[in-house]
Amino acid sequence: ARSAPERVLGSRSVRVGFVTQLLWDRYGPFWRDLVAGAGAEPTFPEPEAVRAAYAALPEDAAPSAPFRLALAQAAALEEADLLVLPRLNPEGASERGAGSDRWIADLPGALSDALPAGVRHVAVAAYPDPAVESDAVKLLTELVRGAAEVGRVWARFRVKAEHLASGRAETHRARGADREAARAFAHGGAVVYLAQPWVMTPAVARRLAQRDERVVTQLAVDPAKAREEGWRYDERLVHTDAEVLGAARLLSRRAGAGEVRLIVDEGDGSDAWLARRLEQVVRRPFTAEPWRAALGVEDPFDALHNLPVD
Repeated sequence: ARSAPERVLGSRSVRVGFVTQLLWDRYGPFWRDLVAGAGAEPTFPEPEAVRAAYAALPEDAAPSAPFRLALAQAAALEEADLLVLPRLNPEGASERGAGSDRWIADLPGALSDALPAGVRHVAVAAYPDPAVESDAVKLLTELVRGAAEVGRVWARFRVKAEHLASGRAETHRARGADREAARAFAHGGAVVYLAQPWVMTPAVARRLAQRDERVVTQLAVDPAKAREEGWRYDERLVHTDAEVLGAARLLSRRAGAGEVRLIVDEGDGSDAWLARRLEQVVRRPFTAEPWRAALGVEDPFDALHNLPVD
Protein backbone atom coordinates (compact mmCIF):
# COMPACT_ATOMS: atom_id res chain seq x y z
CA ALA A 1 0.00 0.00 0.00
CA ARG A 2 1.37 3.37 -0.88
CA SER A 3 1.67 6.07 1.76
CA ALA A 4 -1.21 8.46 1.14
CA PRO A 5 -0.51 12.19 1.46
CA GLU A 6 -2.58 13.99 4.08
CA ARG A 7 -4.63 15.82 1.44
CA VAL A 8 -5.89 12.50 0.01
CA LEU A 9 -7.36 11.19 3.25
CA GLY A 10 -10.84 12.54 3.73
CA SER A 11 -11.49 12.65 0.00
CA ARG A 12 -13.34 10.21 -2.24
CA SER A 13 -10.11 9.04 -3.83
CA VAL A 14 -9.01 7.06 -0.77
CA ARG A 15 -8.63 3.39 -1.65
CA VAL A 16 -9.04 0.98 1.27
CA GLY A 17 -7.64 -2.49 0.62
CA PHE A 18 -9.11 -5.62 2.16
CA VAL A 19 -7.31 -8.91 2.83
CA THR A 20 -10.14 -11.41 2.44
CA GLN A 21 -8.23 -14.67 2.95
CA LEU A 22 -8.94 -15.15 6.65
CA LEU A 23 -12.48 -15.15 8.16
CA TRP A 24 -13.76 -12.58 5.69
CA ASP A 25 -17.38 -13.71 6.00
CA ARG A 26 -17.34 -12.99 9.73
CA TYR A 27 -16.12 -9.41 9.66
CA GLY A 28 -15.55 -8.20 6.10
CA PRO A 29 -18.95 -7.17 4.73
CA PHE A 30 -19.55 -4.73 7.59
CA TRP A 31 -16.21 -2.96 7.13
CA ARG A 32 -16.51 -2.95 3.34
CA ASP A 33 -19.91 -1.27 3.61
CA LEU A 34 -18.64 1.19 6.23
CA VAL A 35 -15.77 2.21 3.97
CA ALA A 36 -18.12 2.70 1.02
CA GLY A 37 -20.53 4.60 3.25
CA ALA A 38 -17.73 7.00 4.15
CA GLY A 39 -17.19 7.76 0.46
CA ALA A 40 -13.96 5.79 0.12
CA GLU A 41 -13.30 2.99 -2.37
CA PRO A 42 -13.16 -0.61 -1.08
CA THR A 43 -10.38 -2.37 -3.01
CA PHE A 44 -9.78 -6.11 -3.35
CA PRO A 45 -6.74 -8.01 -4.63
CA GLU A 46 -6.88 -9.31 -8.19
CA PRO A 47 -6.43 -13.12 -8.31
CA GLU A 48 -3.60 -13.05 -10.85
CA ALA A 49 -1.75 -10.40 -8.86
CA VAL A 50 -2.13 -12.55 -5.74
CA ARG A 51 -0.87 -15.61 -7.59
CA ALA A 52 2.21 -13.70 -8.78
CA ALA A 53 2.88 -12.32 -5.31
CA TYR A 54 2.46 -15.78 -3.79
CA ALA A 55 5.00 -17.28 -6.17
CA ALA A 56 7.50 -14.55 -5.30
CA LEU A 57 7.31 -15.07 -1.53
CA PRO A 58 10.26 -16.70 0.25
CA GLU A 59 9.51 -20.23 1.43
CA ASP A 60 9.61 -19.15 5.07
CA ALA A 61 7.56 -15.97 4.58
CA ALA A 62 4.59 -17.39 6.52
CA PRO A 63 3.97 -20.62 8.45
CA SER A 64 1.25 -22.17 6.28
CA ALA A 65 -0.59 -21.84 2.97
CA PRO A 66 -3.53 -19.72 4.26
CA PHE A 67 -1.16 -17.17 5.78
CA ARG A 68 1.06 -17.15 2.71
CA LEU A 69 -2.08 -16.40 0.67
CA ALA A 70 -3.04 -13.62 3.09
CA LEU A 71 0.43 -12.11 2.77
CA ALA A 72 0.23 -12.40 -1.02
CA GLN A 73 -3.15 -10.63 -0.99
CA ALA A 74 -1.72 -7.80 1.10
CA ALA A 75 1.26 -7.50 -1.23
CA ALA A 76 -1.09 -7.40 -4.24
CA LEU A 77 -2.88 -4.36 -2.74
CA GLU A 78 0.09 -2.08 -3.34
CA GLU A 79 -2.08 0.67 -4.80
CA ALA A 80 -4.29 0.92 -1.69
CA ASP A 81 -3.84 3.91 0.61
CA LEU A 82 -4.83 1.93 3.71
CA LEU A 83 -5.28 -1.76 4.51
CA VAL A 84 -7.94 -3.27 6.77
CA LEU A 85 -6.48 -6.37 8.45
CA PRO A 86 -8.34 -8.83 10.70
CA ARG A 87 -7.43 -9.74 14.24
CA LEU A 88 -8.10 -13.49 14.47
CA ASN A 89 -7.98 -13.54 18.27
CA PRO A 90 -8.10 -10.95 21.06
CA GLU A 91 -4.65 -9.60 21.80
CA GLY A 92 -2.76 -11.23 24.65
CA ALA A 93 -5.53 -13.71 25.42
CA SER A 94 -3.21 -16.69 25.91
CA GLU A 95 0.12 -18.11 24.81
CA ARG A 96 -1.24 -21.66 24.81
CA GLY A 97 -1.46 -23.49 21.49
CA ALA A 98 -2.03 -21.07 18.61
CA GLY A 99 -1.56 -18.19 21.04
CA SER A 100 2.20 -18.74 20.71
CA ASP A 101 2.03 -18.33 16.91
CA ARG A 102 2.27 -14.64 16.07
CA TRP A 103 0.46 -15.08 12.77
CA ILE A 104 -2.58 -16.25 14.74
CA ALA A 105 -2.18 -14.16 17.89
CA ASP A 106 -1.24 -10.91 16.10
CA LEU A 107 -1.97 -11.24 12.39
CA PRO A 108 -1.99 -7.48 11.62
CA GLY A 109 1.44 -7.12 13.25
CA ALA A 110 2.86 -10.17 11.47
CA LEU A 111 1.54 -9.01 8.10
CA SER A 112 2.72 -5.43 8.48
CA ASP A 113 6.19 -6.60 9.51
CA ALA A 114 6.37 -8.79 6.39
CA LEU A 115 5.34 -5.92 4.08
CA PRO A 116 7.44 -2.97 2.95
CA ALA A 117 7.95 -0.24 5.54
CA GLY A 118 5.35 2.49 5.55
CA VAL A 119 2.28 0.37 4.76
CA ARG A 120 -0.60 1.84 6.74
CA HIS A 121 -3.27 -0.41 8.23
CA VAL A 122 -6.19 -0.56 10.62
CA ALA A 123 -6.79 -3.77 12.59
CA VAL A 124 -10.38 -4.95 13.16
CA ALA A 125 -11.76 -7.93 15.02
CA ALA A 126 -12.87 -11.06 13.16
CA TYR A 127 -14.58 -12.26 16.36
CA PRO A 128 -17.51 -10.76 18.31
CA ASP A 129 -15.96 -7.68 19.89
CA PRO A 130 -17.68 -5.03 22.03
CA ALA A 131 -14.96 -2.57 20.96
CA VAL A 132 -16.19 -2.50 17.35
CA GLU A 133 -17.39 1.11 17.75
CA SER A 134 -13.97 2.41 18.74
CA ASP A 135 -12.36 0.56 15.80
CA ALA A 136 -14.98 1.97 13.44
CA VAL A 137 -14.51 5.52 14.65
CA LYS A 138 -10.74 5.14 14.30
CA LEU A 139 -11.18 4.04 10.69
CA LEU A 140 -13.71 6.75 9.91
CA THR A 141 -11.38 9.46 11.17
CA GLU A 142 -8.97 8.30 8.46
CA LEU A 143 -11.63 8.59 5.77
CA VAL A 144 -13.75 11.68 6.51
CA ARG A 145 -13.10 15.15 7.87
CA GLY A 146 -14.48 16.31 11.19
CA ALA A 147 -16.22 14.69 14.14
CA ALA A 148 -19.65 15.67 12.84
CA GLU A 149 -19.16 13.74 9.60
CA VAL A 150 -17.78 10.74 11.50
CA GLY A 151 -20.92 10.80 13.65
CA ARG A 152 -23.24 11.01 10.66
CA VAL A 153 -21.63 8.02 8.92
CA TRP A 154 -21.44 5.99 12.12
CA ALA A 155 -25.14 6.55 12.87
CA ARG A 156 -26.07 4.64 9.69
CA PHE A 157 -24.04 1.59 10.75
CA ARG A 158 -24.63 1.44 14.50
CA VAL A 159 -27.24 -1.35 14.39
CA LYS A 160 -25.13 -3.52 12.05
CA ALA A 161 -22.19 -2.98 14.38
CA GLU A 162 -24.25 -4.25 17.31
CA HIS A 163 -24.98 -7.43 15.34
CA LEU A 164 -21.28 -7.82 14.61
CA ALA A 165 -20.34 -7.29 18.25
CA SER A 166 -22.86 -9.88 19.45
CA GLY A 167 -21.89 -12.57 16.94
CA ARG A 168 -25.45 -12.82 15.67
CA ALA A 169 -24.35 -13.37 12.08
CA GLU A 170 -22.26 -16.41 13.11
CA THR A 171 -25.34 -18.12 14.55
CA HIS A 172 -27.40 -17.49 11.41
CA ARG A 173 -24.77 -19.10 9.15
CA ALA A 174 -24.55 -22.23 11.30
CA ARG A 175 -28.28 -23.07 11.06
CA GLY A 176 -28.33 -24.14 7.42
CA ALA A 177 -25.21 -26.27 7.78
CA ASP A 178 -26.69 -27.95 10.86
CA ARG A 179 -29.75 -29.07 8.88
CA GLU A 180 -27.50 -30.64 6.25
CA ALA A 181 -25.38 -32.31 8.95
CA ALA A 182 -28.45 -33.90 10.52
CA ARG A 183 -29.03 -35.90 7.33
CA ALA A 184 -25.46 -37.21 7.34
CA PHE A 185 -25.66 -38.18 11.01
CA ALA A 186 -28.99 -39.94 10.43
CA HIS A 187 -27.34 -42.34 7.98
CA GLY A 188 -24.54 -43.18 10.42
CA GLY A 189 -20.79 -43.29 9.85
CA ALA A 190 -20.56 -39.55 9.29
CA VAL A 191 -17.04 -38.24 8.65
CA VAL A 192 -16.50 -35.15 10.81
CA TYR A 193 -14.06 -32.68 9.30
CA LEU A 194 -12.48 -29.92 11.34
CA ALA A 195 -9.93 -27.22 10.57
CA GLN A 196 -8.86 -23.84 11.80
CA PRO A 197 -11.83 -21.50 11.16
CA TRP A 198 -10.03 -19.63 8.37
CA VAL A 199 -9.41 -22.92 6.55
CA MET A 200 -12.93 -24.35 6.87
CA THR A 201 -14.69 -21.95 4.52
CA PRO A 202 -18.02 -22.78 2.84
CA ALA A 203 -16.06 -23.45 -0.38
CA VAL A 204 -13.82 -25.97 1.40
CA ALA A 205 -16.86 -27.60 3.02
CA ARG A 206 -18.54 -27.96 -0.38
CA ARG A 207 -15.42 -29.56 -1.85
CA LEU A 208 -15.26 -32.04 1.03
CA ALA A 209 -18.94 -32.93 0.58
CA GLN A 210 -18.43 -33.48 -3.15
CA ARG A 211 -15.66 -35.94 -2.37
CA ASP A 212 -17.66 -37.81 0.30
CA GLU A 213 -21.41 -37.53 0.93
CA ARG A 214 -20.91 -38.61 4.56
CA VAL A 215 -19.06 -35.39 5.44
CA VAL A 216 -20.10 -33.11 8.29
CA THR A 217 -17.98 -30.04 9.05
CA GLN A 218 -17.66 -27.69 12.00
CA LEU A 219 -19.70 -25.13 10.05
CA ALA A 220 -22.71 -27.01 11.45
CA VAL A 221 -21.90 -25.62 14.91
CA ASP A 222 -22.56 -22.07 16.04
CA PRO A 223 -19.00 -20.71 16.56
CA ALA A 224 -19.95 -19.10 19.88
CA LYS A 225 -21.30 -22.42 21.21
CA ALA A 226 -18.18 -24.19 19.94
CA ARG A 227 -15.93 -21.71 21.74
CA GLU A 228 -17.89 -22.10 24.97
CA GLU A 229 -17.57 -25.88 24.74
CA GLY A 230 -13.84 -25.58 24.03
CA TRP A 231 -13.32 -23.39 27.06
CA ARG A 232 -15.10 -25.96 29.21
CA TYR A 233 -12.28 -28.30 28.21
CA ASP A 234 -9.52 -25.71 28.67
CA GLU A 235 -10.23 -22.10 29.61
CA ARG A 236 -6.72 -21.07 28.52
CA LEU A 237 -7.37 -21.67 24.82
CA VAL A 238 -7.40 -18.77 22.37
CA HIS A 239 -10.72 -18.21 20.62
CA THR A 240 -9.89 -20.06 17.41
CA ASP A 241 -8.43 -23.15 19.11
CA ALA A 242 -11.42 -23.23 21.46
CA GLU A 243 -13.74 -23.12 18.45
CA VAL A 244 -12.17 -26.16 16.80
CA LEU A 245 -11.89 -28.20 20.00
CA GLY A 246 -15.42 -27.31 21.04
CA ALA A 247 -16.84 -28.26 17.64
CA ALA A 248 -14.94 -31.55 17.85
CA ARG A 249 -16.45 -32.36 21.24
CA LEU A 250 -19.99 -31.46 20.16
CA LEU A 251 -19.96 -33.21 16.79
CA SER A 252 -18.12 -36.36 17.86
CA ARG A 253 -20.75 -36.99 20.54
CA ARG A 254 -23.57 -37.05 18.02
CA ALA A 255 -25.18 -40.38 17.28
CA GLY A 256 -24.11 -41.35 13.79
CA ALA A 257 -20.66 -39.77 14.07
CA GLY A 258 -17.90 -42.00 12.75
CA GLU A 259 -14.32 -40.86 12.29
CA VAL A 260 -12.96 -37.39 12.96
CA ARG A 261 -10.40 -35.69 10.68
CA LEU A 262 -8.47 -32.47 11.17
CA ILE A 263 -7.22 -30.68 8.06
CA VAL A 264 -3.65 -29.54 8.70
CA ASP A 265 -0.79 -27.88 6.92
CA GLU A 266 2.21 -30.16 7.22
CA GLY A 267 5.04 -28.54 9.15
CA ASP A 268 2.81 -25.98 10.87
CA GLY A 269 3.48 -26.16 14.60
CA SER A 270 0.12 -24.77 15.71
CA ASP A 271 -1.74 -27.31 13.57
CA ALA A 272 0.38 -30.10 15.07
CA TRP A 273 -0.43 -28.87 18.59
CA LEU A 274 -4.13 -28.74 17.80
CA ALA A 275 -4.03 -32.27 16.36
CA ARG A 276 -2.52 -33.62 19.58
CA ARG A 277 -5.23 -31.97 21.66
CA LEU A 278 -8.01 -33.26 19.41
CA GLU A 279 -6.70 -36.81 19.66
CA GLN A 280 -7.13 -36.50 23.42
CA VAL A 281 -10.59 -34.94 23.17
CA VAL A 282 -12.54 -37.06 20.69
CA ARG A 283 -13.69 -40.60 21.38
CA ARG A 284 -13.77 -41.59 17.74
CA PRO A 285 -11.06 -42.70 15.29
CA PHE A 286 -8.98 -39.60 14.59
CA THR A 287 -6.71 -38.57 11.72
CA ALA A 288 -4.73 -35.40 11.00
CA GLU A 289 -5.02 -35.07 7.22
CA PRO A 290 -2.90 -32.71 5.10
CA TRP A 291 -5.04 -30.27 3.14
CA ARG A 292 -3.71 -31.52 -0.19
CA ALA A 293 -5.00 -35.03 0.55
CA ALA A 294 -8.26 -33.88 2.12
CA LEU A 295 -9.16 -31.57 -0.77
CA GLY A 296 -7.56 -33.50 -3.61
CA VAL A 297 -5.48 -30.56 -4.85
CA GLU A 298 -1.85 -29.49 -4.96
CA ASP A 299 -2.20 -25.78 -5.72
CA PRO A 300 -3.60 -23.79 -2.75
CA PHE A 301 -5.36 -21.45 -5.19
CA ASP A 302 -7.57 -24.33 -6.28
CA ALA A 303 -9.23 -24.69 -2.88
CA LEU A 304 -7.84 -22.38 -0.20
CA HIS A 305 -7.75 -18.96 -1.87
CA ASN A 306 -10.66 -16.96 -0.46
CA LEU A 307 -11.63 -13.95 -2.57
CA PRO A 308 -15.40 -13.36 -2.20
CA VAL A 309 -17.18 -11.75 -5.12
CA ASP A 310 -20.32 -10.47 -3.33
